[in-house]
Amino acid sequence: MNLKIGDKAPEFLLPNQDGVNVSLTDYLGKDLLVYFYPGDFTPGCTAQACNFRDHYSEYEQRGITIVGVSMNSKESHKKFQEKYNLPFDVLSDISGEVTDKYNSLFKLTLFGLDLLKFSKRNSFIINKNGNISKIFENVDPFSQSY
Repeated sequence: MNLKIGDKAPEFLLPNQDGVNVSLTDYLGKDLLVYFYPGDFTPGCTAQACNFRDHYSEYEQRGITIVGVSMNSKESHKKFQEKYNLPFDVLSDISGEVTDKYNSLFKLTLFGLDLLKFSKRNSFIINKNGNISKIFENVDPFSQSY
């Protein structure tokens, strides 16, 4: 199912970098930017995360909370968050189940075997009521603006 503007955002329950489970319902009543990215410490993902970090106060002023999601472990996310002083949670979707619900799972298969799986670089703004208000697909990590 492809998500579109106005759809109810798929629920999630994922551990953050500290191992604390975070759900979509934790953010009801707030605007939320959920961004999916391929992996911690890669050049594009680092640039994207640091861009959010550098403009974090602007998002706060607009009432938007930011959450990153990738298929890396919470331990990797912890190191990534600490190294780059990220002021927002990064959530671990090891199975890719949530990433898939958000149409953001890239999967390379051969003869029915998954050879490679990672998150596409897609972002969603979810409004206070839990509905998708904007979708950004195939985001350029070096020139993002929302």
